[in-house]
This record gives sequence, structure tokens and C-alpha cells, in this order.
Amino acid sequence: MRQIKVEKLGDSNIWAVEFILQQQMNECFLRAQACYDSPCAKIKNKPFPIEDYIAWYQKRSKNKKADVYSDCYGINVPMKYVYLLQKLFPNLTEPELFIIDELININKINNNEYIIAFFKKEKLYETIKKHEIAHGLFYIDKKYRKITTDLINSLPTNVFLEMKQFLLSKFYSSSVIIDELQAYLISDYFSPIIDLYALHSYREEITRNFEDCCRLDNI
Repeated sequence: MRQIKVEKLGDSNIWAVEFILQQQMNECFLRAQACYDSPCAKIKNKPFPIEDYIAWYQKRSKNKKADVYSDCYGINVPMKYVYLLQKLFPNLTEPELFIIDELININKINNNEYIIAFFKKEKLYETIKKHEIAHGLFYIDKKYRKITTDLINSLPTNVFLEMKQFLLSKFYSSSVIIDELQAYLISDYFSPIIDLYALHSYREEITRNFEDCCRLDNI
């Protein structure tokens, strides 16, 4: 099938799946990811045909040519959603069957662990990988999640709302906004906002917390 690399990151319960191409990654994980964090009530935590999701995405984008397979640059999803894909979704595609077999049958990954994925042929590879690791830590590490959530909640209200509005415009569910905010901050996506409001010490603190947790877990 496809050449991929699957590895557990250090002592954490985060598993990284590295693909060569973006299309391959999204064909494997698109429905599991959308089931986890889509803002659409007909998609989140429910089985759905891939055609329905693409139609919803294009309608929400107000662009009939919008291509979710090329718009998504990384995957972050609790492993239980891969099990959910296997259990509830009818008519699984060949790539979905492949990734289910790879993660569940071959690597024996438990449903309380976390999956991140990215692809090698991307100039922002290291930045995207860092972003996805931040998601993994937020999900599996209670201490990291608490410290990070406290830091996010300490942002000035106007800054928080500006960042939140940006993420909602990118079709994230409100249930994952804090997680997404910290991952975007860790990967320096919000640097212009941080610079505008002179929040450099805040960025240093949230980055230090991320690096400390990575060190503790040997990531």
C-alpha cells in the first residue's frame, strides 16, 4: 500500500504517523479528524459519507472548488476516533482500512492514546510537527493541559476573542478552541498578534511549558 512511518514519541502516549504526501494522509484520516473536531452537528461524533463532508466543507467555504484534501496540513486525533471509524462507519475506503490495520492490528495502539500525522514533502514540516505534538500533549498530559489552559485564560479578552474568531473561521469546533489556540501559539502562527499587543513574555512562558513537557516525556 503506502510507505508510512509509525512511531511512539518517547515515553508519551502520542504516536506519530509520517506520510510522504498530503493526499495520502488526508485520505486515511479525514473522516476520523472531522468526527472529532468538526463544528457541524451532523458530522461531529457521528458516521457520515465522505461526500456529505466535502459538500458541507465547500458550502461553508463558499467555494464549490474548495478541496479539503489540500487544505489540511496535519492531523491530530484521539485514537478512540480511529476505533470509532472502524466500528461505526459503513463503506470504509481503502486508505481508511489501511490505516485502521496499521494502527490497530499491526502497532496495537490503545484507544486511550493519541495520533498525530504530517507529511514529509512540506516546507513547514518541522513547524507542523511541533504544532501537532502540542495537540498530543494537551490531550494526554493533565499537567500540561492545566498550565496551558490557565495561560490561555489569562490572555487579554480582546486578544483571546481575536484569536478565537480566526479559528472559528477555519471551521474548528468551539469544543477544541483552547487546544487549537495553544497549538497555534506554540508553532508561532499568532506571532503578528503577539507582536501587536506586546505579549512576548506570554509567548515565552507557553513555549517554555511546552519544551519542559517534551523534555520530561523524551519527545
